[in-house]
Amino acid sequence: MTKTSPNDVDLIIGKNLKLKRIKSGISLQELGKILNVSFQQIQKYERGQNKISSSSLFLLSKSLNCEIDHFFNGIDEHSNTQLEEENELFLYIDLIPNHEITQLVKYYSQIKDADVRKKTLELIKTLCKIVEIEECG
Repeated sequence: MTKTSPNDVDLIIGKNLKLKRIKSGISLQELGKILNVSFQQIQKYERGQNKISSSSLFLLSKSLNCEIDHFFNGIDEHSNTQLEEENELFLYIDLIPNHEITQLVKYYSQIKDADVRKKTLELIKTLCKIVEIEECG
């Protein structure tokens, strides 16, 4: 049996799940307990490697305090290029401890001024260059 690549819908659902989980400050382990699955299974959902059942999506929407259609946001708008770029981003995210990502997203999302957000992003890019990180984004 050959392994197939995740389809676009599964990738988008997984991406939306991961972003909502991180923004909610919930760990992989905590979400796994809610669904009665391992944290590795949650990772597979988030990467689009495994499909999420409708009952699990329903439970996720209740647990993450969102409408079930939240997980389908962007399905009609994504191109293959966008999906490839977002998948590359998630490779970086998987290398960073969850609590650091949660803090970054939490504090960044609290910046209301668009100019300040833009300058913050530029600062992070500059810091990456200063510490000689090969590729930061």
